[in-house]
Amino acid sequence: MYSDFELKTYKLIDKFLKKLISNNECLPSEIDKDFNSQETQYAYKIMVSENLVHSKKGFPDFNSPVTIGSNGLEVLKVGGYLAHLNIIKEQVNSDHHAKKLELEKTKVDFELAKKYLKEYPITKWTARLGFIIALGLAILKLIKLLKGQV
Repeated sequence: MYSDFELKTYKLIDKFLKKLISNNECLPSEIDKDFNSQETQYAYKIMVSENLVHSKKGFPDFNSPVTIGSNGLEVLKVGGYLAHLNIIKEQVNSDHHAKKLELEKTKVDFELAKKYLKEYPITKWTARLGFIIALGLAILKLIKLLKGQV
């Protein structure tokens, strides 16, 4: 599912966020012994872009200490960056499922509306015929009542 590169990067993110919790602030170079490795650079890029860490200077700088951000705390609360990604994936899947169900409901509603419109003229003429019959019976009853009185 995830490559070794990604898994190592996510472990570096978790390790650094935990370090920030205990030390309150650290330099980005403390992410890993080899700060120039691809995994470390990618981990720092992810942490900055997703606001997991905040730079003291207000903009990303390798020489400026960073503190943990609210998103970083959330990532640690859910069990790490990999768990965070899985939660996001589940939300996307559930949103996709909900949209799919909504589309199916819309299709059914559309088919019912088409059927209703197709049957509407028949229903309308049946109602008119029923009204005419009822009106005719009422007139006949009225005529019988009037003949009986005279």
